[in-house]
Amino acid sequence: MGNNLNKNKILDLLNQINKSLQELSKYQDIPNNEILKSSEKLGNIKYQFIIATEACIDVCNHISAKIFSQIPESYSNCFEILGNNTVVSREVAEFMSNFAKFRNLLVHLYWKVDDEQVINVLKNDLQWINKFVEEIKKYTFSNN
Repeated sequence: MGNNLNKNKILDLLNQINKSLQELSKYQDIPNNEILKSSEKLGNIKYQFIIATEACIDVCNHISAKIFSQIPESYSNCFEILGNNTVVSREVAEFMSNFAKFRNLLVHLYWKVDDEQVINVLKNDLQWINKFVEEIKKYTFSNN
């Protein structure tokens, strides 16, 4: 397993995810109404979510292609592939699949984004992205 896996690429992407998570964590203790009043804060939060999700998707696509020779039908399907192959836990795969759909909303249907939902994800769900990073690290760097 992993002969074709570019571990440096994965490490670079995981580092980018962690940078975005650090940036996002700066906003977690700010009251919701203060975030909602600031287009700069909301804009940066949305942008960091997009960066983090894109990097997660890139990790997912790389592992799916190089290890399992599978090309996902969608971004959310990619995480299902990782869950089905025990790269990540089922719970993490399910969250990340939904997170990919959240990214699609931010990117493609940005006018429909509920800013309260963005704040809810910010304040309640960052640990899932952290779990994804940890499970990918374990899979990539512990098993080989």
